[in-house]
Amino acid sequence: MELYEEVESGRLLVRTLSKGPAPELDDKRLLWAVKGAAVVADTAIRFMEEGLSDNSASEMANSLSNDLLGLLRAEARCVLALFHAIKGAKAAEVMNLENMIRGTGELGAVLATAWGVKQIDEKAAITYVQNLKARDFEACGPFQLVMRPAIDNTHDIQMHKTPEETGPLYEEQPDMNPRNNSQKREAKFANMALYRAWTEKDPELSTQEIRERFKDLGIEVKDVTIRGYRHDAEKEKKR
Repeated sequence: MELYEEVESGRLLVRTLSKGPAPELDDKRLLWAVKGAAVVADTAIRFMEEGLSDNSASEMANSLSNDLLGLLRAEARCVLALFHAIKGAKAAEVMNLENMIRGTGELGAVLATAWGVKQIDEKAAITYVQNLKARDFEACGPFQLVMRPAIDNTHDIQMHKTPEETGPLYEEQPDMNPRNNSQKREAKFANMALYRAWTEKDPELSTQEIRERFKDLGIEVKDVTIRGYRHDAEKEKKR
């Protein structure tokens, strides 16, 4: 992502595991350096006090809360705490605080805002992003980002599907659990076939008109799902 210049200039400070134990988040040297900066704790669990375990949920949450608030009091512009998802989250059809934060559910209460990030296509590195908690703003709907080949061509990521085009996770992710998703896959393929047939005859059909046509057939389809069909159909035409 062409950040070497930022590292060399000192604007981007990175401490990896090869540098030894993670620094304490209340270290005076760190608190001096974070003023006006964005701080990323990757992963947040590495920076908690030694001796705390999953059995002391409230202690873990209090420790993390005190450390993150300490960074903000030191005038950090923002603090981004990263967490691993729980084991088994790969096959989950929904994202929430409980399955996107490994350790204890109380850690989610510490955060002002939380976003779930899940890779749904390994080859293209397509990531599904969804807001899980919004304290003082109205969050947008889920959306998708894509890395390949953009990361090689432009050294950046690109929008793959906007919130208006992105459906719920269980519709967008590949077949993580074929036994449970087979009926949903078949329904989506059938709906897409109907969508293609209708729009080939009348390309000017609105989302509402298409939804009404599905409804006449006894099929309930949300507007966001229809916009997803439109996005997929346009991609097929470009291939």
